[in-house]
Amino acid sequence: MPDPSQSEITLERSKTAYWLGLIASLAIALFYSLWALKLSLAQDFIIQDDARQHVFWMQRFLDPTLFPNDPIADYFQSVAPWGYAQVYRLAASLGIHPILMSKLVPSCLGLVMTYFCYGLAIELLPLASGGALTGVIASWLLNQNLWLQDGIVSGTPKAFLYPTLLAFLYFFLRRSLWPCLVMLLLQALFYPLGVFLSSGVMAMACLRWHGWKPHWASTADLRFCGVGIGVAIAVLLPYVFSSNVFGPVIDAAQARALPEFHMGGRSAFFNDANPWDFWLDGGRSSLRISAALRPDGTYAALLLPMLLRLKKLPTVQALRNLNFFPQVFFASLGWFFLAHLTLFKLHLPSRYSQHSLRILVVMAAAIALTLLLQSLQTWLGKLLRTIRGRQALKLISTGLLLLWLFLVPLGDRKFPRTYNAQGNYPELYAFLQSQPVETRIASLSIEANNLPSFAQRSIIAGSEYAIPYHWGYYGPFRERAIALLEAQYSPDLATVQALIRQQGIDYWLLDDQAFETEALEQDRWLKAFQPQQLAAISQLQNASPALQQEQQRCLAFKTKNLDLLDASCLLSQP
Repeated sequence: MPDPSQSEITLERSKTAYWLGLIASLAIALFYSLWALKLSLAQDFIIQDDARQHVFWMQRFLDPTLFPNDPIADYFQSVAPWGYAQVYRLAASLGIHPILMSKLVPSCLGLVMTYFCYGLAIELLPLASGGALTGVIASWLLNQNLWLQDGIVSGTPKAFLYPTLLAFLYFFLRRSLWPCLVMLLLQALFYPLGVFLSSGVMAMACLRWHGWKPHWASTADLRFCGVGIGVAIAVLLPYVFSSNVFGPVIDAAQARALPEFHMGGRSAFFNDANPWDFWLDGGRSSLRISAALRPDGTYAALLLPMLLRLKKLPTVQALRNLNFFPQVFFASLGWFFLAHLTLFKLHLPSRYSQHSLRILVVMAAAIALTLLLQSLQTWLGKLLRTIRGRQALKLISTGLLLLWLFLVPLGDRKFPRTYNAQGNYPELYAFLQSQPVETRIASLSIEANNLPSFAQRSIIAGSEYAIPYHWGYYGPFRERAIALLEAQYSPDLATVQALIRQQGIDYWLLDDQAFETEALEQDRWLKAFQPQQLAAISQLQNASPALQQEQQRCLAFKTKNLDLLDASCLLSQP
């Protein structure tokens, strides 16, 4: 019979290990997020790349008159999940600018995500068997992985997936019904694709496998999963049956006909020449395996199947809930292939694989590193005769492992990767903000992508907003972009004037490379518009565009390498 005092000591040590591990995990999450926040606040006019799409329109929360009759702003507002928009609306009501809010959100989400990641690891390996160390390793690896990606740093809807999905998985392993249902509701409000993944995990949990033979799970598990799946269906009904005013969703046949969906395109998807990239490790169409194997410590996950064969290790015997791995994996794989079969009704297949794979890999790597460390400590401990020597060995080896994990991402000069876009023309933004809110700007310059965020004025088209999944949005967008391309390089001023009248253009922005053939040839976005781009190149080589001829006469504002032309001046020329 165990000594009661010894059991109390063990319990107290486990509690201490839990809290020390949690504090270390939260500290590293806070460190990374504050580091990224510092980079984002280092200068004025910085915004995360994806936030330029999903946040700029939220300036309407501060000034409802902004972006009137702007199809770009209206579209991104229409696709924003309700809960996500309400968080920013609440912040705006408190005087927090949406762009600033998008920089603050990742820090909050990172802490929540880390808490549940840590707890999830302990659900796989109990505290008494080293679960706290596993939780720290998993939390550190996941934070490092995500700060090398553009997910949580963006403060956009996909940033909310990790906290809600990890929380769901944590409560799911604990079989806590009501918290699971709350997480399903939050996923539906912030990132509906998370509900698909969570419901898939519950569906997988309805079966138990003995070898290759499936059997139904216990009655309690079937009841638990049945309720969860029912709620998942209920919260998804508004998402499934809602009709977007910019619909319909583009289908596979339409997408294959557009250069935008092929290699080199703005939304590259199809890659018939490279099946490996298309299915396993490319972009939007693949499982994105390499994205999960970051940083280097995650490669330890590949050793886990071999280490699990060491049945004599106490830590291996203590592992629990290992069916978590196949349940999450096959749920993700199922939705991945279903998304391929129904392109693009379930959006992008990679959205159902890359996020869950990251979670699986860091959990597997954390368990594997714990097993490796404890095996090393056991082996070396046999060479030491004193208890103090063994304790020192354990402390030193654990410290070295954590130090290595901490230092690995710091070798990447770009860590943490914020994917920030920098606005370099404050005078231009101030000038445009002084113009009426109805002002519309035409431009093929890369700087056009920053104007809605920093100048708070509408643009006709821009590469950052060329998202082609809803044809009701992208069809007219594409037509405007092509008309803009044709007009900018036309030698006939009448073509320019016709577009100005048709689109209600007030200003035309040109950069110093606007009329350079090489720049036009290399523009990745414009390459999708054929034969119009080739025709524009030909025209540029043979005659001066009308806009170039009128550039000095109609100059309204000049800063650095940008010229802003007055559209009314262009219209005044017969």
